[in-house]
Amino acid sequence: MLTLLRLQTGEGWNEVMKDLARKQDVYFDCVDTPDYESIMANGGQPNGCGTSFSYMYFVLFQLIVSIIFLNLFVAVILNGFTNSNEEEGFEVFKKNLASFKQVWKRYDPDASGFIKIELLSDFVQDLVQETDFITTGLNGPKLVRNFIAHMQVPVYHSFTRYYYQDILNVLSKKYIGHKYVLESLKNMEI
Repeated sequence: MLTLLRLQTGEGWNEVMKDLARKQDVYFDCVDTPDYESIMANGGQPNGCGTSFSYMYFVLFQLIVSIIFLNLFVAVILNGFTNSNEEEGFEVFKKNLASFKQVWKRYDPDASGFIKIELLSDFVQDLVQETDFITTGLNGPKLVRNFIAHMQVPVYHSFTRYYYQDILNVLSKKYIGHKYVLESLKNMEI
């Protein structure tokens, strides 16, 4: 096992492969089927001959182990990179999410996950005042109604209620899209 552990690093595996493939010749004396007596006669050192199957074994071992461990290593690195990028991007969003939840609690005190349709305009106006989810100025009920119409949120319970997750998803996409547009404009100015 220690030999295979060393060989999976790629260090000197070809020398071990050649040693295990050696046959008897002028420079190397070996026994095809070593037994205890032949090993003791050789001073306790193994003196068996190798086999040509060692080439196939070690090449396959290197290919399989290298592919598996390389892919595993790359997958762990990419997973860590993805997680760190997501965490960086969501720090600002987490703050807004907490304030979104606070506003939602006022309109859904029973924590049913739904609010009535007629409460959505008040909810949106409170979001404008207390969070950064909606960064455009919605002055007046007409602009609020237009904003709600453009949200295209599904309606439940015989067209009387909106679902928490649907509103959060729509506003999150609008928030992220708006932030992306602002960053692009800043980059263009620079």
